Amino acid sequence: VINEEALFEQLISSEAEIFGAARSPWGSVLQRLFHAQQAASSRSSPPPAHPRQIPIFPLPIGREYILQTVTKHPSPASRDCLQRMFVTISGSEFRMAYANTSDKTFL
Repeated sequence: VINEEALFEQLISSEAEIFGAARSPWGSVLQRLFHAQQAASSRSSPPPAHPRQIPIFPLPIGREYILQTVTKHPSPASRDCLQRMFVTISGSEFRMAYANTSDKTFL
């Protein structure tokens, strides 16, 4: 049994990881919440000819990409070090951040 209120509180307070995405029990709850919201907001408009025309989730206002790898830095003799790149694209904005680590022993 899934507690919808607990999921809602978790989503509002912080990020929540949903394993299995839309096919998981939590994903089903989120889809029902979105459908209920869309039905409530579109009561004044006529129903669409084909139900599939209603998107399940709203269109994203941006996209975020995270590239993560482990490499030997600064030389091939160094230990494995974590490297990350974060990219956010939205509307007229593009942000990129890079975080790396290096092995100071082999400098």
